[in-house]
Amino acid sequence: MDNLIKNFRILGYKVLLSDEGMTITAYDEDKMLVHIREKSNAIDNIDERGRKSRDLVANGKLAVKIGRFGTFDFADTNKSLVEDQIEKILIKIETEFQKMVENRRRWKIDEERRQELRKIEEAKQKLKDDELSKFIAFYNDAHPWKKFMVLKEYFEYK
Repeated sequence: MDNLIKNFRILGYKVLLSDEGMTITAYDEDKMLVHIREKSNAIDNIDERGRKSRDLVANGKLAVKIGRFGTFDFADTNKSLVEDQIEKILIKIETEFQKMVENRRRWKIDEERRQELRKIEEAKQKLKDDELSKFIAFYNDAHPWKKFMVLKEYFEYK
């Protein structure tokens, strides 16, 4: 854990400990949780009444779990220990942070595009509304004129 924290700081990440666990922050926005735990094996037991139960027994192997949305596990194996996988862990974390930055950039571009389309649609709707208002005003102006013409014809007729 000490090795990871030192490397996180070298890479410019902020390391915070909270109730959730260890959180590393990059670019002042992106966060990722890091958990270290000891793996365990499950042992099935049957008691005297024949009920099945399962006990977990620690096996001495460490696992580093990294995640924000998806999770990634790096664990001790027969061939390598977690300590030997520090480089892989750091590469995976940096890759995930870069994906977050790229996604945020794409979201920003998409949001700008949506805002632009929204403004165009609002302008179109305003033109339609203005045209409708003009037509209604024209229509309303036509009725008094028509009444005037009927009265004029009637007056001339008499």
